[in-house]
Amino acid sequence: MKTFVKAMAVAAVLVAPALTFAQSDSGLTRSQVKQDLQQVEAAGL
Repeated sequence: MKTFVKAMAVAAVLVAPALTFAQSDSGLTRSQVKQDLQQVEAAGL
């Protein structure tokens, strides 16, 4: 049982960085976000 807990802890440590890396890419560039913000502000929202 202790071996299983240790294995799960090691797996969590190895998988966590991969999950956070996958979430960090939103698909939009900084310039696209700025352009969208300017369009919203110009529309008065």
